[in-house]
Amino acid sequence: MKVGYYPGCTLNSTAEEYNISAKKVCASLGIELVEIPDWTCCGASAAHAASHLMAVALPLKNLLAYQKLGLDSLALPCAACYSRFKAAAYLYPAHEKEMEEIFGEKYDQALEIRSLLNFLTGEELLRSIKERVKEPLTHLRVVAYYGCLLTRPPRITGEEQYEYPTFMEELIGELGAEPLDWSYKTECCGMSFSLSAPELVIKLCGDILQNAKDVGANVIAVACPLCHANLDTRQREVEKRYQVNLDLPILYFTQLIGLALGMTPAELGLRKHLVPLRV
Repeated sequence: MKVGYYPGCTLNSTAEEYNISAKKVCASLGIELVEIPDWTCCGASAAHAASHLMAVALPLKNLLAYQKLGLDSLALPCAACYSRFKAAAYLYPAHEKEMEEIFGEKYDQALEIRSLLNFLTGEELLRSIKERVKEPLTHLRVVAYYGCLLTRPPRITGEEQYEYPTFMEELIGELGAEPLDWSYKTECCGMSFSLSAPELVIKLCGDILQNAKDVGANVIAVACPLCHANLDTRQREVEKRYQVNLDLPILYFTQLIGLALGMTPAELGLRKHLVPLRV
């Protein structure tokens, strides 16, 4: 099976472990990730605030390149990149003439744009993952944190259960872990306000982390490198501010899959996390 793969900027820098674990998991499932060699930044998360035209043009440049490969689907691990690609495809008809003037070609909308999480939790691949589980994660109680971009806005993502998605919980269960219900699965962590409103971000992260702790979680699963950075790097600051002990490791869903498939923590880049997985 071949699928287009756009890692984006973060997976080649601060979220390298997400990239590593995604590629290892996909390889073990027989999935060939096809990455164009000269991809460019999609503009997340600042371009749309500066120029609506640029916000469409930056992702579209990449979409046109993937279009030439003749693939059916494009999988994006980063929720922010996924959001910008879906928005560009959605807004393309309104900017078709301008985009053709810039790029000299049409975008045919034939390429299915999917988040890597949504792609891997499709019926066939989810069954394949379940069949390959070697080390069931029975010791983990996990809350699935989707964040604010993977499922919303529904007119762009096409998600029906955009406020209360469950496909990550289904994956967690197939890995042998216990998926827990909680109230903050699609709440925003405030990453975009990290520099402009840090006090607000600490509050948002604190609410998410505390609710996960309150329901009994010992791991938070994420599918966004920005959410991961916020919840992992700010956790000690939240503990100090609110005088609480959280100690909640934040793992990419691909790392959980890798662990269940028998890969080692070192192979999956778990040592890059500030809050370690102790269980």
